[in-house]
Amino acid sequence: MVSMSAIAEPGPTLLNGKSDSVVLPPPDTDKLRQERSTWERHKSRLMTEALGKYVVIKGEEVSELFFDSHADALSWGYNRYGHVAMLVRHITPDVSRVL
Repeated sequence: MVSMSAIAEPGPTLLNGKSDSVVLPPPDTDKLRQERSTWERHKSRLMTEALGKYVVIKGEEVSELFFDSHADALSWGYNRYGHVAMLVRHITPDVSRVL
């Protein structure tokens, strides 16, 4: 049985909705938080080295390969990391444009 003290806002999800089920933590709302932070730390260098290209960022790792298209960058990222969350960023002065 799940104790009420184990429930926090936003509440955990009970698998199958039963009180004796496994308690799942609330979903992370920003799965790319670390990647966005990595982008912020490296964007000046990337703007100098590869303006107009696409880059793949996974965790703290920034690809040293730059790509001409989003599709090429994503394909490379899937081959390197598997089908997981990663940031594919078009390196442009417009910092609000994230693909």
